[in-house]
Amino acid sequence: MDVLAAHAARHPEKPALLEGERAWSWAELVARRNRLAHGLIGLGLPPGGHVIVYAENSIEHYLAGAAARAAGLIPAPMNHRLVAEEVVYILDHSDAVAVLVSDRFLPMVESVRARAGKVRRWILLGSERGPYTWMTCSPRAGPIRWRPGRATASARPSSIPGGPPGSPREPCGAGST
Repeated sequence: MDVLAAHAARHPEKPALLEGERAWSWAELVARRNRLAHGLIGLGLPPGGHVIVYAENSIEHYLAGAAARAAGLIPAPMNHRLVAEEVVYILDHSDAVAVLVSDRFLPMVESVRARAGKVRRWILLGSERGPYTWMTCSPRAGPIRWRPGRATASARPSSIPGGPPGSPREPCGAGST
């Protein structure tokens, strides 16, 4: 049973997540989770694959974990106080196939990315971009268009509402522009 979706169906407009001045309703949370989950599936991440969530305590951190679980992945948070060598060690020994990273930690990612050879995908949860980005997700900056030609469609069946797996247009934006 999808507890988040069930709650959203009963209370779609009630606040689900609050952070400072930002608030997402239950309907918004579930819609964004579903779009990001479909994006993760569309990238071909394997069911049961480990993903690292490298973000500050934020709405995006919660979204990343919820979407990863909805996509059948196993999310694990990474401590933001680690030095570069520790980050590389964790990435190489966690069997992580992807890292969902917020803008705040991009400098660290830039310094370790070349040494973290086992990570297949780097997914940005903010407005910054990098040449290695497979998908971006920026709720603060409004809708993000899917970057065509980067992901492959997944044949894996999905029970996640919100569109067919592997064909997202806006992984976690709020709609089209």
